[in-house]
Amino acid sequence: MAERPANDARNLVITASLACIVVGFFMCRGVRKDADDREAAAAYEPQRAKEEQSLLRCVNKKTGAREWALDDFVLQEYERQKVLMIANYTKAPSGRTVIGETKAIAQYVLACLVKAGKRPTTEQIFVSVWARHKMVGETGTPVTAVFGRTNYDFSTDSLEWVPAGQF
Repeated sequence: MAERPANDARNLVITASLACIVVGFFMCRGVRKDADDREAAAAYEPQRAKEEQSLLRCVNKKTGAREWALDDFVLQEYERQKVLMIANYTKAPSGRTVIGETKAIAQYVLACLVKAGKRPTTEQIFVSVWARHKMVGETGTPVTAVFGRTNYDFSTDSLEWVPAGQF
């Protein structure tokens, strides 16, 4: 009977040691995965910049032949699965104009992505074009009013206008 507690203690030590090894292995895998993700992101950065410039050239070419109420539009964010553009207005346009122009820009972005070999539906790429009005407030402070945004829904392959109060 005296040996049994010693064996139990030894088994407990072995079990605890194995548990530490297993936990340590998975923690190291997690740390390595984070490092792999950072390395992959760093390797993707030059490609992302090239894709971003290509997208801007394509959209600018497509928008050149049309008259716009907006003053300019900018590519705010470009990631693997996300494109965010901002349409800036200094004069308040009609609601129909804003909806039509943001939808047209979103269509141009989608066409340029497809031309570049992307598949927005299967790659689940989120595209959003925000419309905002830059103006000066009552106290002389520059303010920005958001009209709304046109979003691309990759699950239905369609564009949807979302007014400012509904997001």
